Amino acid sequence: ETDNMQNLPLILLIASACLLQGCSKQETAPDATVFEPELLEALGILGLGRGVLIQPKVPYPVSQKARLELVDKAMTDLPVMVNLSRGLLDENSEEAAGIYTGRLLGLLGVNISLPDNPVFTANPMDVVSGQLHNSTSAPATAPPESWLPENAPAMALRVLIHEAALSRQIWIQASSNPSGEELHPIQEHIANTLTSYGNIPAPHRLLLDNYHTTGARQDLGKLASGLVRLLAAAEHSLPALQQATADSIIAEWMTPMGKIKVSGTGDDTHTGEFFLLIDLGGNDTYYNVARAVEPGNTSVIIDLGGDDIVEWKGTQGPGSGLLGTNLWIDMRGNDHYRGDNMGPGAGLLGTGLLWDAEGNDIYDARTLAQGVGQYGIGILLDDSGNDQYRAALNSQGYGGPGGIGILIDQAGNDQYICEGVFPDPVKKRIARHRSIRYLSLCQGYGFGLRPEISGGIGLLLDHQGDDNYTSDIFAQGAAYWFGLGMLLDGAGND
Repeated sequence: ETDNMQNLPLILLIASACLLQGCSKQETAPDATVFEPELLEALGILGLGRGVLIQPKVPYPVSQKARLELVDKAMTDLPVMVNLSRGLLDENSEEAAGIYTGRLLGLLGVNISLPDNPVFTANPMDVVSGQLHNSTSAPATAPPESWLPENAPAMALRVLIHEAALSRQIWIQASSNPSGEELHPIQEHIANTLTSYGNIPAPHRLLLDNYHTTGARQDLGKLASGLVRLLAAAEHSLPALQQATADSIIAEWMTPMGKIKVSGTGDDTHTGEFFLLIDLGGNDTYYNVARAVEPGNTSVIIDLGGDDIVEWKGTQGPGSGLLGTNLWIDMRGNDHYRGDNMGPGAGLLGTGLLWDAEGNDIYDARTLAQGVGQYGIGILLDDSGNDQYRAALNSQGYGGPGGIGILIDQAGNDQYICEGVFPDPVKKRIARHRSIRYLSLCQGYGFGLRPEISGGIGLLLDHQGDDNYTSDIFAQGAAYWFGLGMLLDGAGND
């Protein structure tokens, strides 16, 4: 084994050369079996067999807590990663966002129990109202009269309200409805992380034991199914909402699950908590539009157009589900998302997704942002535009224990930067550095907690464009302690 480890750089060099040679033979989606024989041939030249690629090299189970099925498959059959990578890149990203997201999660080993084209029905308002009251006993007012008729915008609105209420019930079922005693230290720790602004990495590592005891009981597939269903329902409702006239649908309603508001096409400022917020257009400002970190809290935000500014400080960011579900959709405009920790697209004991469909966007955050999952799923999906992604730590496709974090950019010349805030604290490494180096753990990074807790799946998937990736220590398709990290770039001069 010592000789094998000494040969490892040569193995990787030959394997990389074989992979490039195999890809150059075919212009379209070569099958993984093209690569595997060449890899085995390269190993044979060194007098090695397939077993050298099997990890871990100890004869007993290691750190099985939180281990995801795909991580085990990758470690015991490394060539399967080539097939997986090609499958992720080949998945039709021009399909409906709900279908695409569901299939992508399926490739990552998540069991999505949802048909490709779910059917959504606009129930009468009394049925929808009953659904809201079943979820909580909080006080409510009567629904607006303009949302009762059988016209397309009102019916689309009722679909969204019903599905958002359903997502709360799905979260409760998927998370085994943890007790307040279990959740109190988690809520306190999240609050401290949201407001941590120093350069010490520990507060951003989510090391609390309660995360693991509570997360071990959750059903990741059921959580994912709830998120994908909610996204599909929003897509179903978008055409009718985009045709709505402002005077026919603008209204507010305080429901048992929180405020619902439909805003017009002016340049609006939104702040506070919303169960559902729909803005029909305009250059809007969102400041701390976020639910409290309470179990099962659900939020759906849809902005139909305009150059928007989204800011958060001390709260969870846009499209971040911390102990709940959060869906944030922006259909058009050059938007700027700027804030601190946990957002956009973070899932911690919950699910969060931010989908930006069009525009040259800027994403600025510090930590645990831009596609992060730990005992949950966090996704940032950007369809088009020349975008900028800036973060400092544990971001841009980061999977912590029991979680999946995904950043997907479909097109455009993009910049990914993750560095420069958290100096490397390890003395042995500092002694080797010529200058101050910084921790990243970004851009497709899976992170586990040695010695007991296995890591999750981190994926940064950029389909096309001339892109720049900048990071420092630990980044770019890497993993630590039984995690899985992938950086996949489909095309472009990068």
